[in-house]
Amino acid sequence: MNSKNSNTRNMYQILLNLLVLFDLVWSVVPSVASIVTAFRNKVGEIDETAELQQASLNVYKENKEEKKRQMADESLVMRGKVSSLAATEGNTLLLGKMKISYTKLFYAKDTTAIGYAEIIYDSAVALTPAQKTAAGISDDDITALREKIDVFKELPSPIEMRAIKKANTAKLNVLFKEANLILKNSLTGLMFQFKVSNPDFFNQYMNGKSILERHRHTTVILNAVGENGADLDKVEVIISSGDQVFEDMTDSQGIVKQQISPEVDYSALLKLDEYEDQQLEDINLNRGQHQKLVVVMKKK
Repeated sequence: MNSKNSNTRNMYQILLNLLVLFDLVWSVVPSVASIVTAFRNKVGEIDETAELQQASLNVYKENKEEKKRQMADESLVMRGKVSSLAATEGNTLLLGKMKISYTKLFYAKDTTAIGYAEIIYDSAVALTPAQKTAAGISDDDITALREKIDVFKELPSPIEMRAIKKANTAKLNVLFKEANLILKNSLTGLMFQFKVSNPDFFNQYMNGKSILERHRHTTVILNAVGENGADLDKVEVIISSGDQVFEDMTDSQGIVKQQISPEVDYSALLKLDEYEDQQLEDINLNRGQHQKLVVVMKKK
C-alpha cells in the first residue's frame, strides 16, 4: 500500500471509530445501517488485499526454502531405510538408485531435487509388505514423504508471486475507489437526516469527511500546447497530492494548470481515454504532504 492509500485508510478509521461511538444513533435506521455495513466490508477487503500486497518475495523465499528442506529431510530418512534393506538383501541395483545425497535433495535446482525425491518415494512404494516391515517403513512414512514432495511442488514460482502482488495492487486501487464512492454517493447523503436530531454526530461526521476530502485533493498539471493537449501524440501529466492549488491558467511554456475538483470527470475533460497510461517515475518530493507522480500518456 502506497503512502496515499495508507493515509486514506487511516482517515477511514476516523470515520469508523465515529460510527462506533454513535452506533445507537444510526443503527436504528435500516438504510444507514445497510450502507455502514457495506463500507465496513469494503474496508475489510482493503485490509485483506493490502496484507496480500505486502507479502514480500523474501518471505516467500524463506518459506520455499523451509518446504524444500522438509522434503529433503523426509527423503533422506526414507533413503536410509531403503538403502539399508537393499544392502541386507544384496540388491545392488536398488542400492545404486539410493546413492542420492542431501546436496542433490536440497541444493540442486527445484525440478532436479523433486526428481530425486520422487525416485526415493517410488522405490519405497515398490517394496513388498514384508520388505517394508523389514526396513521399518510404515504407510504413514510413505504418506508423509508424499505430502512433503507435493507441498513443495505446489508452491508458486517467483514470477507467479510477482504477478499475484501486481494483481493485488490493482485490486487495492479499485477497492479504494469503491469505498470512496460509498461515502460520497450514499453514506454522506444519509447523514443529513441527523443534522437536526443529532447535530453532534452530524457535525463530527462532516468534519471527518472534510478532512478525508482535503487529503484526497489532487492537482493535475498537464504539459500541453493544444486544448488540454488532446491533439498531441504524447502528453505529460504530473499528479500531486496535498494542499497546493492551481488556478485555471496557462503559463508562457504552454503548461495548462487546473485545480482538480471531485465533481469533475477529468478523464473525459482531458480526453485521457485516448491515451495509454505508462508510468515514468514516482517521486516523493519530501515537501510536507506533497507527492508527485509523473506519467507519460501516449496516443493509443
